[in-house]
Amino acid sequence: MIPSHFLAWERAQRYKRRNKKDEERVAKEIRVETLNKWQEEWNNGIRKLIQDVKAWTSRKHGTVEFIYDTISIKIRLFRSLPTKI
Repeated sequence: MIPSHFLAWERAQRYKRRNKKDEERVAKEIRVETLNKWQEEWNNGIRKLIQDVKAWTSRKHGTVEFIYDTISIKIRLFRSLPTKI
């Protein structure tokens, strides 16, 4: 699931370009732009875990749940910390 601030941007872009004749093509182009923006933000964040957002969101098995995956990533990172500080 794409983060909400990117979905809001995507919806605004669709609204701005709503008078185009080929709306389906425009929607696909906007989705590609959205994924590229998400990838740029992701590269500045936790890139070590998931290198390519497009491949991650378009996989054929399972579902992508942003909150679930975020929580599970944090749990894995927490478990990797040393037990004694």
